[in-house]
Amino acid sequence: MDPATEAPRSSSDLAGQFYDALAPHYDAMTGFERRFEQERPFFQNLVDRCAIRRALDVGAGTGFHSLLLAQLGVQVTAVDVSSDMLEIARAHSASMGLSVTTLHASLLDFAAQVAVPQDAVVCMGNTLAHFTGHGERDVVLAQFHRALAPGGVLLVQTLNFDRIMKQETHLQNVKEAGGVRFVREYVPAGSLVDLRITRTATSEPAARQTTTSVRLAPVYAADLTLALSDAGFHHVQLHGSIALDAFAADASRDLVAICRRS
Repeated sequence: MDPATEAPRSSSDLAGQFYDALAPHYDAMTGFERRFEQERPFFQNLVDRCAIRRALDVGAGTGFHSLLLAQLGVQVTAVDVSSDMLEIARAHSASMGLSVTTLHASLLDFAAQVAVPQDAVVCMGNTLAHFTGHGERDVVLAQFHRALAPGGVLLVQTLNFDRIMKQETHLQNVKEAGGVRFVREYVPAGSLVDLRITRTATSEPAARQTTTSVRLAPVYAADLTLALSDAGFHHVQLHGSIALDAFAADASRDLVAICRRS
């Protein structure tokens, strides 16, 4: 097909391409190993309080939250659009002696492939922000609703875009690991925002640099609350982190929503 006549790539396709390129570096950038100790108490509390035995980790990436849930005795399916990310998740699962099922699918239509209603859907990182097309985020939330059993719990976490979009600086995070410096920036593009990740190989004499970017649709607290309600979720609670502190639009680093399927 002539490139000029190709159909525009969907948000899901673009996210898959972005994370396939990022996959070899993702664990170093996010501090894969140290996060288990940091996040385990919260997820232990969630699993116990909500009696979670079966869960989906949607937008699972290299499988950190899938593996953490599996350590806590949960039967987990890791769902992601990036085949390269899921390949790493399977390698982690094998090396850690844990059982995690993987599902390579778009979040826009994955629920039809989930045969058994789930006790929980966990959607961490900026997964929801990748859906920039009109109505796509609502479609994804409807997929979450479809996959859950009645009364099932949904946990969604994004960065706090209420704060980010008001900042003068674009820089969000700088980290060095394994001889690579990772710089994350969120650069406004009208009503959207570009996530740019620049990798600099500091261990090399020439300090080779690579930038990968993808466009996001900011997730605002008020909009997410309304969208969750419209999708059939109730008892929506907003927090500023997975520690469940109060959400402050001008100060919290994250936006965390916990709710139940009607």
